[in-house]
Amino acid sequence: VTAAAAAGRRSCSTSRWVSGCSSRVRSRRCSCSGRSCCGRSSLGAPKPQYGVELQDESGAALSTNLFGMGAEADWVFNGMYFDRALIRNRFGYDLFTAFGGSNYAAESRYCWLTLNGEDRGIYALAEKIKADDDRVMIDLDGDSGRSFVVKLDDSDYLYTNRLGYGGWKLVSPNPDGLSATARDEITSFFDGWYHAMESGDPYDESTGVWTWVDMDSFVDLVIIEEFVKNNDAWFL
Repeated sequence: VTAAAAAGRRSCSTSRWVSGCSSRVRSRRCSCSGRSCCGRSSLGAPKPQYGVELQDESGAALSTNLFGMGAEADWVFNGMYFDRALIRNRFGYDLFTAFGGSNYAAESRYCWLTLNGEDRGIYALAEKIKADDDRVMIDLDGDSGRSFVVKLDDSDYLYTNRLGYGGWKLVSPNPDGLSATARDEITSFFDGWYHAMESGDPYDESTGVWTWVDMDSFVDLVIIEEFVKNNDAWFL
């Protein structure tokens, strides 16, 4: 894998462009076993997305600071197939972060991707969302299950999405070896959240959805999803 950063100027958001093409991700840092297709609605797109784990020669995860986005081993090459202007996703992420507060969205850098000697075109090299000092900065609180990161997916999920498709898949902490106590704590959160949404009065001040969801960040999310016309936001 070789990814050369696209030249550009500093953008108006908190994310920074890289000038020139001096930084690269090369195959010596990414074994074949560390690459897989990723995505959900985009999984079958002609221009696929790739999840990459950077590895050293022994196959161990290798945290690397790529283009100033912080040191980590897990990254995503976003093909942006449904974003033909190649700007909607990046603009939405940057704008959400620029709203301030504790809002987090994945940083990304435009790049030209070459895979196994074949040019694949313009991609966005992006952070893989997970709990980390350079990404979602939350304290996982050991194995208590009171702090976690999840995503909607179609397989291997921890909790069924009762109001849509698929289910909630655990990202952080690592689901492998998750204790029964932590699992019960996480599923208990979703039980309460869905009960509030499905109740006769979901806006009740003491039992409604806002006792489970931060209103400010959720309002920011709705504004962004509507502004960029993200079909997946409410369909999935």
